[in-house]
Amino acid sequence: MIGVLLPLLLAPVTHSDPQLTRCADVLKHHEGLSLVEYIDTTGHKAIGYGHKLDMGESIPHITMAGAEALLKFDVSKARDSARKVYSPIYDTLPPNAQDALLYMAYQLGETGLSRFKKLKQAILANNWKQASFECLHNTYVNPRTKEIVVLTSKWLDQTPTRARFCASLFLSCLPNKTIQQGIKP
Repeated sequence: MIGVLLPLLLAPVTHSDPQLTRCADVLKHHEGLSLVEYIDTTGHKAIGYGHKLDMGESIPHITMAGAEALLKFDVSKARDSARKVYSPIYDTLPPNAQDALLYMAYQLGETGLSRFKKLKQAILANNWKQASFECLHNTYVNPRTKEIVVLTSKWLDQTPTRARFCASLFLSCLPNKTIQQGIKP
């Protein structure tokens, strides 16, 4: 893997895409920076701005330029994952919804993002209030009592700040009139 990463780590760090630049800046704040390997909240080895290392991979330390290059690579990869999971509608979504999905893909990966089935249903219906709810909760019907059970999501339990931030981005997609007057969408 280091053979693949070496050219990336040596490449100049530039972003010409406004979304990638904006999201990279936000992720720097959420992830923090470590120039040495560390164990993240899910028990995986990581470095830089939350770059997860593959099983058996080791990068004991990197430079600031290396951390920036990994971030650029990972943000671009996260957007590709969000686009794939939300194909063909991703590019038609409001910018804040696109950003929220990119942040989720950055942290959870393509597989993790695709597990939010009810979130996808809400987004397809342009139901931003429900999309926000689905970021933070898991609901299911108790087979014995037939009652709806609402639990906080595992994602909210692990990284509450990130989950709430993404939920707020979905809420910001509501029309201003709905937000100001408290009208249900």
